[in-house]
Amino acid sequence: MATNDLIRLPVPAGAAGIAALVEPLSRALAGRGPAIAPVPVVGPTISEQYVRSILAAVQVDQPLEDDQTAVVMATSGSTGNPSGVRLSAANLSALRPFDHQPCAWVAAIPLTSVGGLNVLVRALSTGAHLEGVDSLGGAGPFTVAGFADAVQRAGLHASLIRTSIVPAQLARLLDDDQGRDALRGCTTVLVGGAALDPALAQRAQELDIAITTTYGMTETSGGCVYNNQPLPSVTITIGDDGAVVINGPMVALGYRCDPDRTAAHFGPDGFVTSDLGRMESGRLRILGRRDDIVTVNGVNVSVDAVRAQIASMPAITTAAVLPRADSRAGAHLFAFVVTDDGLPADLDQVNQLLVHALGTPARIRTVITLSSLPMLPNGKVDRQQLAHLIAEDR
Repeated sequence: MATNDLIRLPVPAGAAGIAALVEPLSRALAGRGPAIAPVPVVGPTISEQYVRSILAAVQVDQPLEDDQTAVVMATSGSTGNPSGVRLSAANLSALRPFDHQPCAWVAAIPLTSVGGLNVLVRALSTGAHLEGVDSLGGAGPFTVAGFADAVQRAGLHASLIRTSIVPAQLARLLDDDQGRDALRGCTTVLVGGAALDPALAQRAQELDIAITTTYGMTETSGGCVYNNQPLPSVTITIGDDGAVVINGPMVALGYRCDPDRTAAHFGPDGFVTSDLGRMESGRLRILGRRDDIVTVNGVNVSVDAVRAQIASMPAITTAAVLPRADSRAGAHLFAFVVTDDGLPADLDQVNQLLVHALGTPARIRTVITLSSLPMLPNGKVDRQQLAHLIAEDR
């Protein structure tokens, strides 16, 4: 039985969140204090329901499984209830993709996500200055001006500026002159947390903005594959079923209070992800998720391939696609889009494109036009909220 304690660490929004985390995190990583479970504080953009789901995942009222755990982080919960992941100090310090040149970090994603926590861990390990955007952790909506101000403040402390953002933030910054200038002012722009559309990456490249795409998850202590290449000490293999398996010192200890799920995903070969992929000349190519393939009238259809086709339409800014089980067809597909002009997308036009590109089974049942896609505090699409929009169509 573990002798170390696990405490709930409330992380308020804004700069106060950085101050609340620094000392307890430092002690936990050094083995001089209790393990911590960073939990956001209810606020204007952080709902009580969301906080309850985080608390249910980290289970601070239950004894720790071991004394190696330093931090318990909740997964994103974008497709279901979040899970608690046990991370050791060795896990969190294993990924060192940057040298120790003096730099400043701009924190733009919640510190209660593993990507946001990594920014703080790296700043602490190198003594780098950390500057938070004014919207950090749900203090308000993310704005171009707020990000630009944070980059400018960071520049007062170091000539090298690094940041970590999600694709939705990148898209907003690229659409604004001030945002583009702020991105160019960063030495390193890590983009992760969700798949990055190739068109968005190409836009950044054409604008001379050096982004680094990252792939990883809470169970791998964050991004461990940069620009499709595993970082040093990271090993990628592909399972017999096509699943991506990640091994290395950054792989977490397991899930919180869930030994069966831990045994199913963590083993001697590493962490078995829910993603399908293949290695091509040492580079990882993600093909989709194992739960991304649905059967429509007896034919396998990739939900993400449908989403990508819809998002490629000229008038559509972004898109999400959800399947819903059907006893006869196997599944129906529902699309949610944001359009350039705010006008409803035409279902017939969407399906005409899908049939041409992917075949008849890829047709969607409904396209719902929204002013914006609902997002979780960590910048991922809130698929549960989207599911509620189609729940009545039965």
